[in-house]
Amino acid sequence: MAHVISICGSLRAGSYNRMAMRLLPQLAPPGMSIAEAPSFAAFPLYNADIQNTSGFPAGVTALADAIRAADGVIFCTPEYNFSLPGGLKNAIDWVSRLPNQPFAGKPVAIQSASPGPLGGARVQYDLRRAMVFLDALTLNKPEVFIGACASKFDEKTGELTDTTTRTFMTQQLEAFAKFIDRRPPRLRRAGRTRRRLDMATTAGDSAFGSTAPPFALPATNGRSYALQDIAGAKGTVIAFICNHCPYVKAVIDRLAQDARVLLAEGFGFAAICSNDAVAYPEDSFANMRRFAEAHRLPFPYLHDADQSVARAYGALCTPDFFGYDAQGKLRYRGRLDEGRTAAPPAGARRELVEAMRAIAAAGVAPAQQFPSVGCSIKWKVA
Repeated sequence: MAHVISICGSLRAGSYNRMAMRLLPQLAPPGMSIAEAPSFAAFPLYNADIQNTSGFPAGVTALADAIRAADGVIFCTPEYNFSLPGGLKNAIDWVSRLPNQPFAGKPVAIQSASPGPLGGARVQYDLRRAMVFLDALTLNKPEVFIGACASKFDEKTGELTDTTTRTFMTQQLEAFAKFIDRRPPRLRRAGRTRRRLDMATTAGDSAFGSTAPPFALPATNGRSYALQDIAGAKGTVIAFICNHCPYVKAVIDRLAQDARVLLAEGFGFAAICSNDAVAYPEDSFANMRRFAEAHRLPFPYLHDADQSVARAYGALCTPDFFGYDAQGKLRYRGRLDEGRTAAPPAGARRELVEAMRAIAAAGVAPAQQFPSVGCSIKWKVA
């Protein structure tokens, strides 16, 4: 499975390039998953004084980790003044200065949408030039230039209405999948290692119908819990989270809210932190207690100190969700909702809640499940 992240060069919520980017997971070929990268909207303007005195902002390291962990990166960007949007250029400037420069050896594809007839050709050439300096591996063909984009997207729904453009985008993704597979073995091995140690772009694949592995773990409330203590009459959710991950911080209050709904309806719910607390002290058991109290978590927050439970479940990232039916069989491996490091759009579905209700009612979850996206579990290095 090739895990690809997408980066939108526009900060505008209704950007045509954002509409194109959100279509990518639907057009991806078999064996490729595509998820949106952490936002760069809050990055300060690059300033070496900030870097040298305060270090790299957390958002910068989150985006860099996502790039390192991904098998490929797709840019969807508009053209500003014949070149790159300032926010995108600033993000590239920040992440390029980190150790283990994240774009080096990374397969990159570029798409652009513009109201003009050229479809953003000039921004693509400037972005390619930046990627050359950063030693990225940029896909040359096919190119995707979406000209006169206002006539090709439905502004109200964000849907692409032009079938020719859809075909071009699909063809590029198919070529990008082959391009990723053609990387030298050395770079493929490096990508797998970084994904294991730094950040998982998406949750891993798990066998639907498999039985929930048992456990017995201490909780922040002073008790210990086994799986049977957590299990609910209608089904059970096991979530892997941590304290420091920007993805978890962004969703934790919505997660607590949705957990309260499910608990009230007869579902079991627990969260587990498996991160290496020596390397990441913010994820220590003491800080787990503070985190649970600060966010008023309505479920047991458990500590998997030896990481055996995370490995038994096949958890990869935080947050990572496992939804089980009343018989303890895995039925859901999707996300909480559409939000990543920002709130989901107004009217977005509560995907975890809806899935668990469907499991209880009919025994099956929705066929379409979008994998969760987040920081990788911080495994202990032997």
